[in-house]
Amino acid sequence: MENHTITFTPPLTTEEFEEFRRRWQHMAVELTNEGNIRMTKRRNMTHDIHIVGRRWFQRSAGNTYHTACVYIDGELKYKSGKHYGYGEQFLESGTAMLVGTEFVPADFTATQSTYKLREEYGITYEVHDVSREKDL
Repeated sequence: MENHTITFTPPLTTEEFEEFRRRWQHMAVELTNEGNIRMTKRRNMTHDIHIVGRRWFQRSAGNTYHTACVYIDGELKYKSGKHYGYGEQFLESGTAMLVGTEFVPADFTATQSTYKLREEYGITYEVHDVSREKDL
C-alpha cells in the first residue's frame, strides 16, 4: 500500500485532525508525533462493511449476552446467534464471521484491535443495548 505524509505548519489541533479524518474516510489516517498526517489507502475500498451489535443484560443472573449482524453494502450478510459477552465483544463475533472471506484475511484474529478494523479495513460498527432478550 502506498503511504503519503502531509506536513502542516503549525501542527494540527485535535479538532482539526478529527475533521480531516472525517473528510478522508476512505484513507487510513493517523497523526504522527510531529503533528503530521500519514495516510494509507485502506485495504477494503470496494465494499461498505458495517457491524451492528445488540446487547442484553440478564438482571437475574447478572450476565450480558449479545448478537452481531454484518451488513455489506447495506445488505445483511451474516447474523450471529446469542453469545455470552459484554462490552465490545459483539465486534469479535462479527469479525469472526468475516475472517477468511474476501473482506478480512484468514490471518486476522478476531481479537485484534478495533482501531485496525476501522483504520485498515474500513469497517464501521455500532451497538444497541436492548431491554428484552427477544430483541437480540
